[in-house]
Amino acid sequence: MKSVHVSNNFTNLSRKRYEKNYRNLFYECQRIMSFLKANFFIESEEDEIINFIMDKEMMGIIENILKKVNFYFNKANLNLSLESKYENEKWIVVTLFTTVEGYLASERLDKLEEFFIGHYQDKFLDNLLFSVEFE
Repeated sequence: MKSVHVSNNFTNLSRKRYEKNYRNLFYECQRIMSFLKANFFIESEEDEIINFIMDKEMMGIIENILKKVNFYFNKANLNLSLESKYENEKWIVVTLFTTVEGYLASERLDKLEEFFIGHYQDKFLDNLLFSVEFE
């Protein structure tokens, strides 16, 4: 009889831990979505993008994109989409819409990519692609 009591305590503890983890996960999803909606035009299913960002642990990279784009391009409109690349693999495509002239924009994009490759290496190369469009 005592083991049943311990089992119930364990079940209650597990349930509380589960509820806390679920609540934390819910708040993290809300935080990510708020950030994305405030800074990007989202062209894909929101749930898919959030899951991808969380699975690949990419939120730090996404936040850094905004800082670095503002540094290199002063002002650019940003689109974010989740697209297929090959063998059912996906990656995030960030499209920058800028008024910066062609060659200068290309040069700045190269510097932006160099920064991300230098800091995030494979995580960046495997999961993210930049694209520039001119307004």
